[in-house]
Amino acid sequence: MIRTLVFALLLLLVPGTANAAWQEATTKHFVIYSDDTPARISKFAVSLERYDRAMRIFRGVPDDPVPPVDRVTIYVLSSSSSITSLGYEGAAGFYLARAGEPVAFTIKYGDRPGGSRERVKEEYELSPAVVLRHEYAHHFMFGYMLNMFRRGALPTWLTEGFAEFHATAIEGEDGSITFGQMPGYRAGNFLFGGAGCNAQKILTSNDLRKLTACYYSDLYAYGWLIVDYFTFTPDGPKRMGDYLRAINEGKLPSEAAKGLGDLDELDKKLERHLTGRKLPAFVVPAEQLKIDPPQIRALTPAQAAMIGVKMRAKAGVEEKEAPALYERAARAAAPYPDDPYAQTVLAEAAFDAKRYDEAEAAGKRAFAADPKATEAMLYIGQARMARAASAKSTDPAAWKEARGWFVKANHNDPDDPRPLMLYYRSFLVAGQAPSANALAGLYQAFEFAPYDRRNVFLAAYAFLTERKLPEARAALATAAYNPDWPKLRERAGKFMDLIEAGRIEEAEAALLPWARDPDYEDPADKKKGE
Repeated sequence: MIRTLVFALLLLLVPGTANAAWQEATTKHFVIYSDDTPARISKFAVSLERYDRAMRIFRGVPDDPVPPVDRVTIYVLSSSSSITSLGYEGAAGFYLARAGEPVAFTIKYGDRPGGSRERVKEEYELSPAVVLRHEYAHHFMFGYMLNMFRRGALPTWLTEGFAEFHATAIEGEDGSITFGQMPGYRAGNFLFGGAGCNAQKILTSNDLRKLTACYYSDLYAYGWLIVDYFTFTPDGPKRMGDYLRAINEGKLPSEAAKGLGDLDELDKKLERHLTGRKLPAFVVPAEQLKIDPPQIRALTPAQAAMIGVKMRAKAGVEEKEAPALYERAARAAAPYPDDPYAQTVLAEAAFDAKRYDEAEAAGKRAFAADPKATEAMLYIGQARMARAASAKSTDPAAWKEARGWFVKANHNDPDDPRPLMLYYRSFLVAGQAPSANALAGLYQAFEFAPYDRRNVFLAAYAFLTERKLPEARAALATAAYNPDWPKLRERAGKFMDLIEAGRIEEAEAALLPWARDPDYEDPADKKKGE
């Protein structure tokens, strides 16, 4: 009762009423929502695009065309209390890597999690701007490095160190952007971190859970140091590439690290690198960072009425909290029965609350208003699939009807991986063998979005059914090395152990519930209270 009341009160803190002057800014890589002036939103959007451009120039990553589903949606909130209302207490922002809907939440520039608006040099604190750059660096990394290494293992220290390295980018008064600044907020880890923690232990650890010499935050600090060193050392990128390639070929980190040379000597070099008079840096000149102005528009009344519900839904809603959000969504959407945006948001809230009839009805209203509303199609199909599963239906027509909506969505937006994921999953939920088309579609979806946790176990299961063991292991490694998925990381490690032991059928059977339901909870974990 208390938890429900607290959630209801927090809902009131989420911005997004019809009276708020919400704006939308669209650029090549971002869609930004903020209740701020167009001038400030434009400046914010251009700054993010310049950051993306600078990273691409620095890392030699091409700036290919970006499908709309791959743009990162960023919600700029007014204060840390708004972030708290989304379930992330004390955070200055967060990012969710999702196929077809990558999303980030941040606080307006100048606001700090503690509530103060005092200006502090960013290198000394985890400001909202630094956090957002850190999180976008994850998205940037997932977009090119996972595919570079066959969607496989990226160690925790690397993903966090890479993000820390780029998060401290400095915009100069001349318009340049400089990489190479030490994250001053991590200095304490080198002075007061885990006793005996060093880069060698991190590089050679086969199981970070057993790395008791280091605090978890040490992985960020030493990860930054390792990335910084190997970035600016002449043969560093090649040596680090060989290390990662060895891990993805199945070698343990302790074996892969041997290719880095004398590790005791490496620790000494890293120490000298850290304590030297001046760290190396890379400057991207302003003339290489010219960005087209963003397209800015005010939200429609229907969008402004639903933006708060949309943010809450995209941030993730616990099962017990979903009914209250649905009731709020239904009230907000009531004046807009023919608006595709309002009805699609309502469909999502209804689906999360397991109100499948209402989800389908709202989705169909959205689809009637806009026959190209991909998300509406997905919620209609998911609602039908959920009802068929609840009824334990064996009627081929019922499952064909549900899948038909995923086919429509795929035809409408071939770049969106979600219809392909759902189409394949529908066969598992129905207890049927996936078709060849479903299997091919899933593999394509995994190529599109190897970073989505909902995709990892699904793809690993599919690879196992075809006895593509290296591919299955590589898919599982994506989860096993992900710092933000603690439960999935442990589970993925167990599945990998089964594969390594040759217990393939056992691994396939163990993976099936997770492939069928991305939110599956193991009964054994429930008993342990996890």
